Amino acid sequence: MKYSTEKSGSLSEDKKIACRNDIHQNCDTCAEMNLHKISLVEKENIFFLMDGCTCDPFVINHNAYTILSALKKGTDKKKLIEDFGEAIVTNTLKSLQTLQKSDNDHDRLLHYEDACKTISNFRNEKISLLQCLLMVVQSCNLACSYCYGGDSGQYHMKGFMSKSMAEKCFHYFLSNSPDNMDIKLLFVGGEPLLNMEVIEHVIDLWEKLKYKYPYKKLSFALTTNGTLLTPSITAYLIEKKVSLAISLDGPEDIHNRNRIFKNGQGTFNSVMAGIELLRMYKAPFVVRVTISRHTDLDRLFDFLGKQNFDATYISTVDYPMLKPDKDYQLDMDAYNQLSKKQQELLHDGCRDILEGKKGTFQAKQMGIAYHRMIRRNKAGFPFKCLAGWHICTFGIKGDIYLCQSFVGNERFCLGNVNKGIDKEKVVKLYMDFLNASRMCDSCWALPMCERSCFYQKAKPAGGFDSIPEDICNIYRDNIASMMVRTAELQKHKYGSKTNQDIKMPI
Repeated sequence: MKYSTEKSGSLSEDKKIACRNDIHQNCDTCAEMNLHKISLVEKENIFFLMDGCTCDPFVINHNAYTILSALKKGTDKKKLIEDFGEAIVTNTLKSLQTLQKSDNDHDRLLHYEDACKTISNFRNEKISLLQCLLMVVQSCNLACSYCYGGDSGQYHMKGFMSKSMAEKCFHYFLSNSPDNMDIKLLFVGGEPLLNMEVIEHVIDLWEKLKYKYPYKKLSFALTTNGTLLTPSITAYLIEKKVSLAISLDGPEDIHNRNRIFKNGQGTFNSVMAGIELLRMYKAPFVVRVTISRHTDLDRLFDFLGKQNFDATYISTVDYPMLKPDKDYQLDMDAYNQLSKKQQELLHDGCRDILEGKKGTFQAKQMGIAYHRMIRRNKAGFPFKCLAGWHICTFGIKGDIYLCQSFVGNERFCLGNVNKGIDKEKVVKLYMDFLNASRMCDSCWALPMCERSCFYQKAKPAGGFDSIPEDICNIYRDNIASMMVRTAELQKHKYGSKTNQDIKMPI
């Protein structure tokens, strides 16, 4: 894989990444064509142009890649015309000029200066919540070894949300969400089904209130460990059209290594019983899989392939670390292995789709990744995650947090349901995060990565820090691989004109 970027960063040669600080600052062609704003990426003999004006990746042919690389290094245009011919060089530069004229102001918010202005303007804007996570319980019936919420999902405060507090949070959400847009409320925990009474109360409250909000399009969702599902609960959730996500980490031994009851017994059989109940009732659901350092990836993917759930979302137990301090966290070797396996999985999924086999587990995984790759739906927001402005989490006492991972951490508490969200605190957190992400501005993958996750960059004592370069190298390789797969599907869907030097964005 090769990269030719505006700034070199600190990518390592031993990873076979070629990255040069090769801007030809005094070249008239470079100035005219904004060549200093483009990056060039090669992966699997597919060539991409990453444009800093549109923040889009474009597929280009080998001639265009070679010509633009040479110009960025300072090669004289006349020399390239001698080598490639005037028509090819001229067509390449005209194609570049055309795409750069299609500048997208919303995507430009990724750039530091524009992001600063946008963040500052939040002080004068009305908070617009698209999604609310209602933590109805900070407790759980399991004792998972990697529990995100600490001791059995308590998030530093064990307890249940009351009906009255749930009403306050729900009213705040409705009052601060836009009309004529899809909005969602997610019941989370701990294990939310432990507080089914409050879940029913909120849903029933909406039935009584929705006539007052004729332009609100509200849906409900719930994430559960699956062990508390009963026929009556399942029937109710189906009747109320509550979307369900079930936590399942693989076959029995892999799942039971980390996800256990408080008495130490494994939960696999109970979770599968819950899944079979959902299948019997024909209830739609998705599966959430968490990968730890010790997960046998071959056996995991084989199990998921045989189960072939409608949708499976796979994530790591924690973000990869150079020096993990817990046994289940992924070190660089484990994350490299996972990265390669996932690339193989998506390669197979792309093949299945192109062969018309869209129902396989691999094809479904490719479909999920594809839609993540091509989405462009956050006009006006400078980060990957909408947490804090369009998404927030309510703790059981009505405190409002940046996201679920920060519940109980006062450094990332944005306010409470009585006083509302403190805009100044949001602005400060956003600016701290933006400044900790300055290295991202010189990275070709910024339009897809969008500075990554608030929680990943959060420091224990508050504030944010940058992601280690070795981890970013793997992220870049994964993104480049996804660009290849996406380009293959786009070509299959839309066709291609082989005489173009710069083709459609992916």
